[in-house]
Amino acid sequence: MADVACTACHSAAPNLNPYGEAISAALLPGEPRPLTEPLYTSGLPAALAAIEDDDTDGDGFSNLDEIIEGTLPGNGDSVPENLECPPNDFYDLCEYDFNFAFKRVALDICGQSPTWDEMEAFRAIDTDAGKQSSLDAKLSSCLDSDFWQGAGGVLSALANRKVRPVGTLKAGEGPGNVAIADYDHDYDLFVWSQTDGRDARLAMTAQYFVDRDETGALFQLTEEELGNFQGPARENVPVEQRAGLLTTAWTLLYFEMFAIIPRAAAAQASRAWLREDWAKMEGLSPVAGTVDYDNAGITAPGCIPCHSTIEGAAWAYQNYAGFVGQGGNGRASFVPDRMNLFENAFPGISDMPTGFFKGEPVTDLVDWASKAANSDPFAKATTMDYWQILVNFEPTGGMEIDEFNELWQTFRGTDNYSVEAMLFKLIRTRSYGEP
Repeated sequence: MADVACTACHSAAPNLNPYGEAISAALLPGEPRPLTEPLYTSGLPAALAAIEDDDTDGDGFSNLDEIIEGTLPGNGDSVPENLECPPNDFYDLCEYDFNFAFKRVALDICGQSPTWDEMEAFRAIDTDAGKQSSLDAKLSSCLDSDFWQGAGGVLSALANRKVRPVGTLKAGEGPGNVAIADYDHDYDLFVWSQTDGRDARLAMTAQYFVDRDETGALFQLTEEELGNFQGPARENVPVEQRAGLLTTAWTLLYFEMFAIIPRAAAAQASRAWLREDWAKMEGLSPVAGTVDYDNAGITAPGCIPCHSTIEGAAWAYQNYAGFVGQGGNGRASFVPDRMNLFENAFPGISDMPTGFFKGEPVTDLVDWASKAANSDPFAKATTMDYWQILVNFEPTGGMEIDEFNELWQTFRGTDNYSVEAMLFKLIRTRSYGEP
């Protein structure tokens, strides 16, 4: 029996999609749950047969036809290419439809439907080239909208998972009760790196900060302007030791806190920018001979499979202080030879290597960030961020996977890591423009 993808029955485990719910309802309904494995196995064929003529995802194709054609019977956006499409009075189903894509761009990136007159004018364009030109113009206009890049816009929402704001701990404008650092500049730098054709890698590699003027427009801060921010909002890491959002005051204080070896900060860098969660065994690249320098128990059999990767990234963070090991440099700062401060408590800790990325040695965190930003996982993760925003689900079938792979490879190639250049290609994919 061929392997079946989890997405056949699940939207995101353990949640069932419509097809999974239909199977569950048809599978030995009189038996108490959970079913034993023998009962499940014996009852499954009859349950599948009972719903094979149904169209559980409402896309016009029966469950059996979708299974035969290799598409997903629980996902209305996954439809067979080799069967006749159901009739539709509004859009061309099973192929790219410019009218559908135009309305979708307006909603997704401008935040509002096109007007009736605008939609009618677009429909009246009688060539594909003309429609493509008008669609690109609409996208270009929407990418400058407040809905997309304004404070609290789509890009700021995308940054939430990377910044992970906590209002109670916020300093600066609108401070919380326990203000430790500001994260407004983190959001601004992220949006800056994703707009106006800039290099998206700046989110991990920029050695400057960004602010918004009174109109909400982004601008790069000078070091003098940055120095005017006092108190908990201050950024203490020197220019040459900065690595974008990996070394902001917020990142060092919130994710490192009181740690000697900043494992949480390293793990967040991987989750946020590479979409690899080491705690879920994703993206592991073990470092042979991993040493437990701070006696944290990381070499125990149940810990070392993940920590043989985590330690390599955490070591690269070793000279960045949160609240501990400041060495007189102030909190959220860079402290050369910081591990020397802990040598009495943990003999040998000052011999810690300078870190690894994907098993390759790095010289410091700036080098780690550069290697990460130039890696395949970064290009894939950045492309997936926008694919999920616009297409609304991860690639599930052959066409979607092929289009996604072409996008991320072009993103790091001829697009020169420009998110906006990648988006002009994304809206031309069938995955996006097919009703």
